[in-house]
This record gives sequence, structure tokens and C-alpha cells, in this order.
Amino acid sequence: MDLPFLSMFPRNCCEIASLVLGKVLVDEYPEKEIFMVKAELAGHGRHFWLKSGKEIYDITADQFEEIERPIIGELSSPLAKKYKAYEVSEIRSELAENDFGIHISIFSEISKTVREMA
Repeated sequence: MDLPFLSMFPRNCCEIASLVLGKVLVDEYPEKEIFMVKAELAGHGRHFWLKSGKEIYDITADQFEEIERPIIGELSSPLAKKYKAYEVSEIRSELAENDFGIHISIFSEISKTVREMA
């Protein structure tokens, strides 16, 4: 599967990676409420992650020097403390509203492949 928009993973792809993970989670757990957190830190730009209940999912957190691994289902995150959230929105609406051209059309294929691997 060709994924050029994730070629630098985990660097500089937190938004698209969060959308892809969001699609996998929505497909696997349709009853769950999953939110995309959009945050920023002055002078450092923006960062995106997912949240469901109190659990944080940041699969690109390890692009930052102070973080050794992705954050999966943890109750806190150094980045969530450092970056200020400016928008929190339901992942289904984010998936419907984002326009990544032809790339968005393969989210379902990615989701299916990942869920089959589990």
C-alpha cells in the first residue's frame, strides 16, 4: 500500500496519522466517542492527537525528543500539558470534513488492513 503522506512518520504527519487512526478506531469501536484534539504551542507550531474518554492516543508523540514512544490509551501526556488545545472535534466530523484528495479514499482500506492484522 503506497502511503506517501505518511512517508516521514512520525515526523510532520500528526494530523493525517490521527485521522487514519481515528478511522481504524471508529470502524473497530463504532459505539465509542473519539475526538481529535488540535493544539498549538507558540513558536513550535501545531500538534494533533486523539482522545476517547480520558484516554489519549498520540501515535506521533515520539517525533519529539522528550517522548520515547507513541502514547496509546494513557491518561496523561507531556504534550497535552505543553500544547494548548484550540479545537476539539468528533473524529467522524473530521473525517467527513477534511479534504486530502485521493488519499482520504484509502482510509477505509488502511482501516480494514490494520483491523485484519489484530
